[in-house]
Amino acid sequence: MEVTPSGGKTVGSLKIAKHIIDEDLVDYVIWLSPRESIKQGIEDDCKLVELDNPAKRIWDDPHIRVDTSMRSDFNRVPENHHGVIINYQSLDRMLGYFKMLSAHKRLAFVFDEAHHGAYDEDKGAGNVWGEAMRQCASIAHAIICMTGTPVRPDNNRVPHFRYRQVTVDTPNGVAAGYEIIPDFSFSYADGIAAGIARKLIFEHFDPYIPWQKERDGAVVEEGQGRLSTMKRGIAQRVKHKAFCPEQGIIDDMLQRAFEANRDMRAKGDDDAAILVICSNNRGDRNTIDQVKARIRKQFGEEPESAESADGPDAKETIRSFKRGNQRWIVAKKMISEGTNLPRIRTIVLLTDITSQLNWTQIVHRSTRNEAEDRLQDSLILQIDLPNLRKWATEIEEQINVGIEKLPTGRGEGDGEGDEPEEVVRALGAFLDEREVMMEGDDYTRYDGPATQLFRELSPETKQEKWHLLKTLRQGEELGLITLTEEAKPKPSPFTREQQCDGHWKEAQRKMRRAVKLVSKDGKDNGREYAYIFNRCKREAGMARMRYDELMRTHKDPLLVLEKLHNAATKVLAEAERKSKGRAA
Repeated sequence: MEVTPSGGKTVGSLKIAKHIIDEDLVDYVIWLSPRESIKQGIEDDCKLVELDNPAKRIWDDPHIRVDTSMRSDFNRVPENHHGVIINYQSLDRMLGYFKMLSAHKRLAFVFDEAHHGAYDEDKGAGNVWGEAMRQCASIAHAIICMTGTPVRPDNNRVPHFRYRQVTVDTPNGVAAGYEIIPDFSFSYADGIAAGIARKLIFEHFDPYIPWQKERDGAVVEEGQGRLSTMKRGIAQRVKHKAFCPEQGIIDDMLQRAFEANRDMRAKGDDDAAILVICSNNRGDRNTIDQVKARIRKQFGEEPESAESADGPDAKETIRSFKRGNQRWIVAKKMISEGTNLPRIRTIVLLTDITSQLNWTQIVHRSTRNEAEDRLQDSLILQIDLPNLRKWATEIEEQINVGIEKLPTGRGEGDGEGDEPEEVVRALGAFLDEREVMMEGDDYTRYDGPATQLFRELSPETKQEKWHLLKTLRQGEELGLITLTEEAKPKPSPFTREQQCDGHWKEAQRKMRRAVKLVSKDGKDNGREYAYIFNRCKREAGMARMRYDELMRTHKDPLLVLEKLHNAATKVLAEAERKSKGRAA
């Protein structure tokens, strides 16, 4: 079975189990799962499936009974359950028990997220899980494999899958490959058509990054541009700057997620939630604790967090969040697969994901539609990296083809001809462009009006934002409506350099005024000024960049300094409110 992630594979497997038990085709069903969170979910899903054959019911309970706590040293014939769910890690140790059990009961095996197992029939070798899966064939009356992402990242084959040889076009030429032939397929596009999957809207944040190439400590080349337009070799070396908290881009993404979630809740989806994905690497800046701290500071709200989908603490956190009303949950990539949290409607990716399988699993955490009367949408916020954009374009396509062996040759743009001793250093990252994409098409032009309409019409109308985006685009294409461009501001009598200098000096004046208002003695405090100064620079996207460096390296320093001035104005207003409150 190939079923889109969040498409209801577990319930589907329970219904198959119900049929083969009702029809007396098997006696006992063994589910294999990669994570504890899936074991947790099957307990709830069992309540949705009832046996028709009274003779097959246990203790007059009409539901399928699945044991979720069997120990790996269990050695008796089970009588109180129709089946068991265990982790793949336990299968190798329990094969002996299942072989013994097969002498007493007819067994069926259900391999959930079956792509975790790998076995090469030609080489006679695979990973531990794949070898254990293969051995189950000799004792099984039925085998059911389920996955929403059948192609492994390493392109190895999966036991019990059916394949046929094909050729695949790659950037380096034609390669030998294979196509997976599922017995049953239910794609993401099928899920949308059936009304059980939400429509995905992607927003790509494309930072502007100046950089230098250095050799032996000397600058040999300088450049600047949007991350999405850079050559691959340069982009790989500077993309980390987009994820640095001090650049302000992360705060912008969190703010956008908050605004979208607020609109969804105003629409009537009272428990709509945001999932923020951080890096797995402890050395990176965006750890779970750091992102939680930024959410507290920016929005005054306490987020939930889960280091992984497994373990007793994470299990309880996920269970509580699933049934609660909290807005935020912060997690690593590990929470993605099999974790059923239908109220997640916005995902913020604060890390670069290099595996399409992992990315697909993550974004589909938000696609399970809960509304009975309409097709909802969900929002994915990510940095505009080539792979992420490509995968977003292909999201409604079924990926059934893998590559067995790549042609020799280097990928386009790899290395860019750099010598080993050359170092590329990003000088900063500035966000001044965001693109909205749906179904692989650019809807940026319609996002502003659609957002205004969505907020104005909520909650009276059942129209979701994706309806409005498509309506505005179709209306303009048919000539029924005309979207007017925003009125351009009148030209300033000052030069751009004079405007930049004015914003810089006025921002500093307001920051100094704010420091005096909040200080106890009404004097300028150097430490407080440094804190406010750095805060305003982060909000403007300047990080630690000096004024002269900004003027020299950025394509539009005026825009950045306008943001700095606005940030200083906001800080001054906050200081004035605090001062009045203290006086009262």
